[in-house]
Amino acid sequence: MKLKKIEFHQGQAVAVNTYISIIANACEVVTSHLSEPWEHDNIFYDFETLAQDKTMDKVDLANEMIKEITMDNGAYLRGDFKDLGLSTDKYIWFESVHNLAIKTALRIMSFNNVDLTIIK
Repeated sequence: MKLKKIEFHQGQAVAVNTYISIIANACEVVTSHLSEPWEHDNIFYDFETLAQDKTMDKVDLANEMIKEITMDNGAYLRGDFKDLGLSTDKYIWFESVHNLAIKTALRIMSFNNVDLTIIK
């Protein structure tokens, strides 16, 4: 599977926050499978922590996540999974989640000029 890429820009807050939330939750799932004492010294924990940081520029964070995940078409990410003793199945799952998060963000951006106000 090929990892999808996108670059976010200011003004795409809903799409950016959606992407970050999906990836942060996926990272939390990945780190929940780690039991070694070094479990907080990995890319997944970093993303999860940065997503909760209120001072972090979310557009920069989302673009950095995408850069790290897609580096060398996922070779860097696969290396992290291997170093942490995580299975190929978990990598494939994470790759799928990333691609679906990109697809979801693109769908949200396609509604850019649409009033998404919830009617009660």
